[in-house]
Amino acid sequence: MVRFSAPAEFPASAPPLKRIKRSPVVDDLEENLDPEEYLNGVNATFDMDILECHICLEPLSAPIYQCSNGHLACSVCCQIMSNKCGTCSEQTGKIRCLAMEKLIESLRVNCIYADSGCLKILKYGTKRLHESKCSFAPYACPNPDCDFLAPLKDFSSHFLELHQIRTWELLYGSWNTVLFKPHEKKILVKAENKLFLLYNDKDDLGNLAFLRQFGSQQEEMCFVYHLVVRKGKRRLSLESHPQSILTVERRPCDFLLIPMQTYSIEESLEIELCIRPTESDLNSLAATK
Repeated sequence: MVRFSAPAEFPASAPPLKRIKRSPVVDDLEENLDPEEYLNGVNATFDMDILECHICLEPLSAPIYQCSNGHLACSVCCQIMSNKCGTCSEQTGKIRCLAMEKLIESLRVNCIYADSGCLKILKYGTKRLHESKCSFAPYACPNPDCDFLAPLKDFSSHFLELHQIRTWELLYGSWNTVLFKPHEKKILVKAENKLFLLYNDKDDLGNLAFLRQFGSQQEEMCFVYHLVVRKGKRRLSLESHPQSILTVERRPCDFLLIPMQTYSIEESLEIELCIRPTESDLNSLAATK
């Protein structure tokens, strides 16, 4: 469904077949959208391909240029193509297509995961950013030989029932002491609307502790985590960014090595954990709740 701004009233002379019924329902608007503006919109259906650059096939965003024959291109492609139209080779990059820019600015679209429960109404230009962090996006279970695929909200029960992995809840910026029982290798960490997986891998040299996040690789720099392990006068610590659960590598680049002399495999392991979003990502995190 696509929604765009329109005048509050249609001309009485408009043919009946051209009138578009306006939906009166407003649910879970994305932040910074005006509810009154939404109610004044209309529903329309058309091919979404017309909103893509014909060269790079990425969604169009201002500034949008057109050649003398009306073919559209984004500003990046105009530079790459040396201001030659990719369709007819006419000059482009000078004439703005203001009509398309206004249309895209006024568009409101559903999240691609609407069928999974996301009720956000999004500006077209923010659609991809939202969907990359949407909590209703399905994820594959990271455990080997498990074909479970579901939104994040279903992982706590799945991990506990099928893999006997506990869930530990914490707040961003707060320090928590997470207790690994003997032979326990993973704990699911829930920080507000985000899920992480805390690992306690075994190695010939000792334990390897690290954190992964349920999200895309683009989100890896959006969070910083701290791990601290204490034993007597010893203090081991790590500060890093949690790699995506989607990465192929079994172990991340950064991990905390806990030597065998510090903890025996038969002992419970206490790890102090703190997770915080980077300052530049606080607003985008709030928008995905």
